[in-house]
Amino acid sequence: MKISYLIVLLTSSFICLSQASARCPVTLTDSDLEEISKNRPRIINDKSCPDCDLRCADLSRLDLSSEDLTFTNGIDLDGADLRGANLSRIKLWGVTLRNVDFREANLAGASFNHVLLDGVDFTDAKLEGASFRGSWLNNIKFVNSDLRHAKFESTRLWNSKMEKANLTFTTLPGEMFIVATTFRRAIVGPLNWVRLYNRL
Repeated sequence: MKISYLIVLLTSSFICLSQASARCPVTLTDSDLEEISKNRPRIINDKSCPDCDLRCADLSRLDLSSEDLTFTNGIDLDGADLRGANLSRIKLWGVTLRNVDFREANLAGASFNHVLLDGVDFTDAKLEGASFRGSWLNNIKFVNSDLRHAKFESTRLWNSKMEKANLTFTTLPGEMFIVATTFRRAIVGPLNWVRLYNRL
């Protein structure tokens, strides 16, 4: 009886762990993992999960594209794995994103308005037409990202990498403040470089 109970517990823990990112930067309790495992299908099936705990959730390769999918303040995506996910046209408004993995994700037309992004990886991501209006970005990797027609109005960008990024027709207006950000081998189109402090 005790052995059977132990097997059930171990199986349950394994299922929860399998739905969390292997590179999770935060410590999660068994209770956290159970909650995340319940919230994950809500995002997948309902494309809605207000105030959800999705820390380190494995959402890679999922199709979550929708003009109606909006993440607002209250959802926790810290450390989530969204590699290769289709997130085109989604809206993230007023949220905080730390250590989120968006590598190779499709974020075309996505809105990151008034968002705090820290340690987020957009390497090889498609961000054509995405908006970062009023957002604060620190330690961000836009390496080899497609940022054509992206908008950075009133954005703050620190300690980031835009190396080999496609910035053709990207809006970098005068009110955008950029510090210690590299643009090596970036494809640069018609841009407004007012108040730019970078290592080119």
